[in-house]
Amino acid sequence: MNLLLGSGINSLLYKNVGSKKGLAYNIQTTADGNYMTGDIGIKALVPATKIEESIDAIFEEIERIKTEKMRKEDVERTKKLVKYGILTKFETNWGHIDIIEVKLDLENTPEVFIGGFERVTPEKVMDVAKKYLPDKETGDYFIGVGSPLIKD
Repeated sequence: MNLLLGSGINSLLYKNVGSKKGLAYNIQTTADGNYMTGDIGIKALVPATKIEESIDAIFEEIERIKTEKMRKEDVERTKKLVKYGILTKFETNWGHIDIIEVKLDLENTPEVFIGGFERVTPEKVMDVAKKYLPDKETGDYFIGVGSPLIKD
């Protein structure tokens, strides 16, 4: 869900908030789920005069991923990118250290880790989005704005 929402030029946020609406120069998501806790973040570089409009557009895409099934082709492409990223990371010395840490901490092997991504479907993406992404009006979230036009 994180990668489909905001990773790269094929993500929902980049296509719709950045390219289509022209509200973001760059937009991406991050996720940290270490130790069964974590956060999901969205970082966008937007014109200072369009902050409110950009926030509304971001929440429109959050609502879209919660209510509309992703295209199967988009999910499959993202799964291939994830698998490639994991496998290339395992080709490094640091990646080998990560493998050992994951095996010791979580009793997972690279095969189990990659297998988890293989089970992702458009329906599962939507279910995870519904469970973890905030609602604009009632959700728990934090917005931080850094702008040279805001003095307070």
